[in-house]
Amino acid sequence: MSFNGGAGWFKLATVTMPQASSVVYISLIGGAGYNVGSPQQAGISELVLRAGNGNPKGITGALWRRTSVGFTNFAWVNTSGDTYDIYVEIGNYATGVNIQWDYTKDATVQIHTSPTYTANKPTGLTDGTVYVIYSSHIKPTAADVGALSLSGGQLNGALGIGTSSALGGNSIVLGDNDTGFKQNGDGNLDVYANNVHVMRFVSGSIQSNKTINITGRVNPRITVTLIPVM
Repeated sequence: MSFNGGAGWFKLATVTMPQASSVVYISLIGGAGYNVGSPQQAGISELVLRAGNGNPKGITGALWRRTSVGFTNFAWVNTSGDTYDIYVEIGNYATGVNIQWDYTKDATVQIHTSPTYTANKPTGLTDGTVYVIYSSHIKPTAADVGALSLSGGQLNGALGIGTSSALGGNSIVLGDNDTGFKQNGDGNLDVYANNVHVMRFVSGSIQSNKTINITGRVNPRITVTLIPVM
């Protein structure tokens, strides 16, 4: 069958699904577009609908996406009793694709082989849930898996390299869980060694809380101001 009209929404099926319970399965084999060198267009999208237990009355469903050019969304509307119209969203040139379906014994499925098209989602529909099955074709983004992007981002809380941070707050520890850097207030960067506060960097000065041992010659062109800590 073909989804004619352009990218948008189509009334794909009408299903009857008695409560407690019944299941309908609809799969799309193929996708939007038909171009040599575009294997993602030889994709699979799977839609699973399941009736509720009657309290409350209704259905639930999930679209399992394996390709970026298959079904991208779906929704439904209750037309009467246990009968629902099922709508799907798909891109342009979804021509000559294959639709397969199955259902439990108490359910019925009518596939509309010339589905009605609208560019925008019709009003009054109940949105379904879309799950993306990640693969070498559809790779998760950093945000999808709760990671930081390589281009940068915000990390909330302490960071431990090779260990967990015992310093807490906005800190970075290195190898040892209480040795590293910690931001303590606006413009204050503190250095800790074994949980001992040894140094502070502030705007315009460096404060040392411990004896500074210098091996070698101090360059006389550098002015060093030592601030004793009482």
